[in-house]
Amino acid sequence: MRILLVEDDRMLADAIGRALMQSAYAVDAVDTGELADQALMLHTYDLAILDIGLPMVDGLTVLRRARAAIAELPLLAKMNGAVGNYNAHLAAYPAHDWEAFSRQVVEDRLG
Repeated sequence: MRILLVEDDRMLADAIGRALMQSAYAVDAVDTGELADQALMLHTYDLAILDIGLPMVDGLTVLRRARAAIAELPLLAKMNGAVGNYNAHLAAYPAHDWEAFSRQVVEDRLG
């Protein structure tokens, strides 16, 4: 699991980073909102730990920007888990548009 740690208090960041790394997590640590924005554009993270009270660009702004960037991604959905299940559905009902059906289900559920 890769974690982005955004904390401007060096002692706190070091302590959290060490604890996470001792638990076998990969940790990228930055100390400003600007660097957090850059890291989020360059890498994929499983988790971000954000300090809300960062100077200049605070943690909430970083979070809002990240959520806005995610909202701009096109929604491509595949249902039924494993490829074998999808292929079984496709073989059983070849005339059905499974991609459109999957997309519609996800959009109806998630908006």
